[in-house]
Amino acid sequence: MRIDYLSRGTGWAHAARTALVAPALARRPGVEEVTIAASGSAVDYFAMTGLPYHDLRVPDELDHSGYAAYRIREHLRSRDGADRVVVSDELCLASLVCEAPCVLIVCSFRHYDAGPEAFGTADRILLAGWSEVEPVPEAIRSKVTAIGPIVRVVGEDRPTARRVLDLPKDALVVTASFGLFYPTKRDYFRDALSAVLGAWRHAPADAVLVIPLTSATVRELLGGVALPDNARCVGPTGRMDRYHRASNTVLTVGGSTTSHAVRNGIPTVVINPPAGSVESRYAAFLAGRCDHLTRTEGTESAQDLWDMIDHSAHTAELAPPDLRWGTADDVYHAARGT
Repeated sequence: MRIDYLSRGTGWAHAARTALVAPALARRPGVEEVTIAASGSAVDYFAMTGLPYHDLRVPDELDHSGYAAYRIREHLRSRDGADRVVVSDELCLASLVCEAPCVLIVCSFRHYDAGPEAFGTADRILLAGWSEVEPVPEAIRSKVTAIGPIVRVVGEDRPTARRVLDLPKDALVVTASFGLFYPTKRDYFRDALSAVLGAWRHAPADAVLVIPLTSATVRELLGGVALPDNARCVGPTGRMDRYHRASNTVLTVGGSTTSHAVRNGIPTVVINPPAGSVESRYAAFLAGRCDHLTRTEGTESAQDLWDMIDHSAHTAELAPPDLRWGTADDVYHAARGT
């Protein structure tokens, strides 16, 4: 079996999942080859991490367009050999244009109403989430398996991670793990980061706030707001797993970084995701099932938010909640089953 693996951009969550799953698939019995093709900001992720890829040359804002379908079709037609399977991480139009069996991986069904035919033509659909949070449309229910989020389990401990990242051994370390900043979530990121910086005024002087953006991006996002001396802008980085492990608590906006922190038992504070959003539903679901996740309401004062962060930072790391978590084997068996 040869696998053509497609990865969406619009941030780095899909690319990070691909980077975890694709190499694992290449080691499975009967898999002769796994190649990666990427769109939008996923290209930047693979270039940064050194994982080989083909650039589909589709910008994030067009990844569900006719142009994206054309670029995907042309790429897949250039691939030689029989016994091919397409695995597409939320490039949903792939199932319409590929000439091979297709496994579609999605985090949600937010794109279903705009293009149900793309979901309908996929051979298998893996929901990398929980059906309690993301109900499966009835028309495709027979094709869908909810496998849970696919996230990396970090083996090293906090002292090791801090030593590698040159973070203070005994200081309070908090990482604002909001994912890659991109235009469609500009307002969301700005409000969350502004709230965190307001709360951080109450942090001890020797505490460290890690922000995985460049200082220039933060200044552009916040309109020139001065960063505190104990904030570290580490730029876009492929080492977020390690920064999570090094932290006393991780601040998220409810996306895939939340799943990673919770899966690894790291105390987590979710900063008021938009009401009704997928991120908000996941945060509410997890908050009711694990003791190391705190969810804000968006109405807290700076002092109240700091108190929530400080309380989380002094919470012991715990075992992850007893939930279904996806693995590369789930993708492998789905591909084999086509």
